[in-house]
Amino acid sequence: MEVAVHRRFLIIGIATLLASAVGGCDQAVDRGDAAPLRTEFSAHERPAGPELAGTLLDGTTFDPVPLRGNVVVVNFWASWCAPCRAEADDLEAAYQATREAGVAFLGVNTQDGKDAASAFSHGTLTYPSLFDPPGRTVLQFRQMPPKTLPTTVILDRAGRIAVMFSRPVLQPELEQAVVQLAAESD
Repeated sequence: MEVAVHRRFLIIGIATLLASAVGGCDQAVDRGDAAPLRTEFSAHERPAGPELAGTLLDGTTFDPVPLRGNVVVVNFWASWCAPCRAEADDLEAAYQATREAGVAFLGVNTQDGKDAASAFSHGTLTYPSLFDPPGRTVLQFRQMPPKTLPTTVILDRAGRIAVMFSRPVLQPELEQAVVQLAAESD
């Protein structure tokens, strides 16, 4: 009985989180009590980011070890999300421009079917993406959970949340933030 009650609350919590993400996909707007469209943290105030884990779109297990010590850009997306589609080329361009500077990119596909997610990312995104329809990765960002699609979170070299965009992001703005973080010393 107690397990069923806990499971029901977990399902309700995940459904609420997913519903808020779906509601924010059409247009990322600041809704007063929602997270600002861009949040930055000074180096001494950055909340800890999670140890990213899961299964990639190709079905292999993601190994987070190579991310350690890098600036990591984590983008939450879905194939049906028009703003996610609109920012995809900018994300890919920023990835190509910064990957040699100790910057890693990781997509997190949520609320999607595997075929749709794979079809969208194939030929568009060359960096890996976790396949996470239940939203487990979102739940790992306990202190700063993404609330809309798309959301892009930049982790500093220590794995702390440095910048969060709760809206589509363009290459120049993303690249500037990433290069600035890559230049920081620990």
